[in-house]
Amino acid sequence: MRSAMLVISVGAVLGLAAACSNDIQGPPGRAVRTERALPASAGQGFGVQLAPAIAGLAAPSLRGDSDTPLAGLSVAGVALPRVGAQEPARIAILAFASALDASAVDPSITDANSADDVFVAAVVDNQRLLRGRDVPTAFAEGLGQVFRDERCTRCHSFQAADGFRVDPRHVGKTLDNSRCGECHTQSAIRVPGLAPDVISWIAPGAEFDLRGRDLGDIQADIIAREGDALDEHLREDDRILWAIEHGRVPFQEMADGGPVPISLDSWLGLVDAWEVGGRQLRNQASAGLAGAQTIAVASVAGVTTATGSGPSTAPAIVFVPDPGFPGIDEFERSAGVVWIAFATGADDIVTGASGATQLALVRYELRVRTEPGESEDRVVVALASLGSATLVTLGAGGPGDGDSGTPALAVRGGSVVLAFSSRASNLVAGFVDGNGADAGDVFVRVFDAQTLAATTSLVSSIPGAAEAGGDGASSAPHVGGDGLVVAFESTATDLVADDANGVGDVFCRTIGSGAFGDVVRASVRNGGGESPIAARHGRAFHDAATGDLWIAFETDATGLEQGAARAATDGARSYLFWSGAVRTFALGGDSRHPSAAPELAPDGSRIAFVTPAALDRASTDANGVDDVYTLDFAAMRAAAPIGSVQELARASVTGIGGDGATASARPVAAVLVGPDGAPSGDALLAFESSDELLGRSDTTDVVLHFLRDRAVLPLVADFTASDRVGLAGNFTAKFRDLSTGATEWEWFVNGVSFSTERDPTFPDPAAGDYDIELVVRDGLGGEARLTRRRYVVAFQTRSWTEIFDAHIQGSCGQSATGCHGDTGAARGLVLTSAATARTNLVDVVALACGGTAGVRVVPGEPDQSFFAQVIDPLTDTCLSNGIESAMKLSRSATLEIRDWIRRGALAD
Repeated sequence: MRSAMLVISVGAVLGLAAACSNDIQGPPGRAVRTERALPASAGQGFGVQLAPAIAGLAAPSLRGDSDTPLAGLSVAGVALPRVGAQEPARIAILAFASALDASAVDPSITDANSADDVFVAAVVDNQRLLRGRDVPTAFAEGLGQVFRDERCTRCHSFQAADGFRVDPRHVGKTLDNSRCGECHTQSAIRVPGLAPDVISWIAPGAEFDLRGRDLGDIQADIIAREGDALDEHLREDDRILWAIEHGRVPFQEMADGGPVPISLDSWLGLVDAWEVGGRQLRNQASAGLAGAQTIAVASVAGVTTATGSGPSTAPAIVFVPDPGFPGIDEFERSAGVVWIAFATGADDIVTGASGATQLALVRYELRVRTEPGESEDRVVVALASLGSATLVTLGAGGPGDGDSGTPALAVRGGSVVLAFSSRASNLVAGFVDGNGADAGDVFVRVFDAQTLAATTSLVSSIPGAAEAGGDGASSAPHVGGDGLVVAFESTATDLVADDANGVGDVFCRTIGSGAFGDVVRASVRNGGGESPIAARHGRAFHDAATGDLWIAFETDATGLEQGAARAATDGARSYLFWSGAVRTFALGGDSRHPSAAPELAPDGSRIAFVTPAALDRASTDANGVDDVYTLDFAAMRAAAPIGSVQELARASVTGIGGDGATASARPVAAVLVGPDGAPSGDALLAFESSDELLGRSDTTDVVLHFLRDRAVLPLVADFTASDRVGLAGNFTAKFRDLSTGATEWEWFVNGVSFSTERDPTFPDPAAGDYDIELVVRDGLGGEARLTRRRYVVAFQTRSWTEIFDAHIQGSCGQSATGCHGDTGAARGLVLTSAATARTNLVDVVALACGGTAGVRVVPGEPDQSFFAQVIDPLTDTCLSNGIESAMKLSRSATLEIRDWIRRGALAD
């Protein structure tokens, strides 16, 4: 699965138009189209860089510097054919509310309310293909993300004041490159073909501490250091190539035993993209990457040039395509109509509104064309208003007589379905209010997409009485993707039989063109028993092939899922109800972890939810904060038995697939439809984040993911393992595949194939060191491989004499003139027999690195024993007291010696 990500900031959107041309004239609510770059320093950056994934590469960005939060978000999308192009243009359309000054979008509009207004923006995914895939051109969303990974910052901060993840031998010492050569020799690093002067590889750690530095400062520093030689440095410098290809500190693998988390090919692709994009920090729609955006103020008052007199919030959006659209070319045409519904307390946005909060509906044409670019044509979009707002909450004699809110939209054939909650009593003829004037009900209003003719019906009605509302409050509706089902929350006890739990539940109802179906309660235990704790946030999907309903919901209850009840941590949990078998599943596989805000893609392809748990097998989720995860809903439904497969992927990741630093929240989803209204195979996920590592700059950003069904990630082999060191015959190494783009796996131990499983085990290895190689294939002829040397080590517990005979006697020389013989023994260490060797090792003080005193063997303390450090092939030591790499013992041999020391360094 490929994903492209975009970050949008309210400040960027609303701070944009003052510097932009106003290309389309029309009634209030007109759009402002931006087609030129804005200076990043002006605080109005509206850059787009659409960056799918090189091993999970993150996002394009609209950004700004405002800290005003969003008050609601809804997304829609369209995939439009381009004349002469293979790939369609993907366009995201967002509606959101914010209290920022609306005049920042259109200076001709006066912000008359000092409160929330509703805005609409459209963004084109103008991807740039490099090396056969699309990559981000901006430093902050591409190349710069590599510098922020812990496996890079571990070195680029090792002399910092807090001693971040440093080698203990560096702590408290003032180090510079003049002394690095004492330890960091070419033989120590053991990278074949590396230049002899590689001792200068070490970074000026304190000066170039990458952890707390702004990405702009890092980019400026890199450019200033290298000047015109920058490209050559990034592509050809031995230190860079060593870090990318090997990812090892001398004698020691990087954090978690893995390589720098990017392949050399991917690194070069990022360098290419950054150079092509003009070495930009934040993409500003330059020649390197074409971008087109359009923004409009939706909540304007009638035919005036001011926003409404009161706040407007909770927008919902849907796109109705034009089936006659011929494709995008140089001529500007309408591709369809954007519908936006929102709640408003203004009395001048819709005719006749007064007193109660009403729902308003506005529409825009989405107009598209191509425009020549330096390297390729780019797609330009504009929003053209189709007139003043229409009153949605219209009842007998005028507007609704009670507050209305929480609209939700979907397209059903030639109709647009709008569900909402309302306390009004005059929206449906013959309405019987069963819960009182202070509690709401859920309604649905179905519009003819062409004529706007509409009818309103009650959704939260009791059985056998279509106009009679339930005896409790109903709210928060959600319309399923095909417009045939509505999920909602309710405390009513009479919508279904035997509702006696006394708490709010999530319900769902089929609302076809004929009579409504029965209300179904979704928030139940597996098999149908009541949940004792309230549920909320219902999201529905109607499976047209089977007629089944799938309803996701959130609750603080535990043990609702299929199988035995399990203990859970405090907090919300996300569940999924399947009407076909009255079964309830815990999203993510179980309910032991908190999770919240489940969201169903309208086409049933994915489920998104938020959790702090580490559930993604392909990334190292160690940030301990809420992340957005997606679940392959289609695969879950197709599995046998249904629900046995829950493939998860983390959406809130950095440009190289790593952790963000702060929480992400409130995902919403949409499907990109084609001109015929059918799903294009792309889904669109949006969520809120305040994380700079995801490509943002302030606290108001929304991250957009374009998610594709087909697997186009680069084929990269990667893996890790647990329990890979132990006593011979007494442990099992468990391998975990972390590859991307792979459909086939083959594992080798010391060059011999041993498994084609994705996650095999290597049980009870005999004593020795084992090289592990993974070869992955994509089924299309592509192949990638990764070898980790001495990755599994099995050692034996032996007596000192056995260890001496097996490892030391043959390695150190026993003649009188040998290195450690009776005559001229190196360092005064005589190793002519097991007894003599032990006498000269245990509790003997000798010179250690840097001329300081050290103890050769400290019984029970292998880490404090200088002898254990000197002979270990993976332990850093100094040149003056060390031995050549080729003479060091194997890892299994050193582990046996360390085990002997740990057990007290006893004689036989």
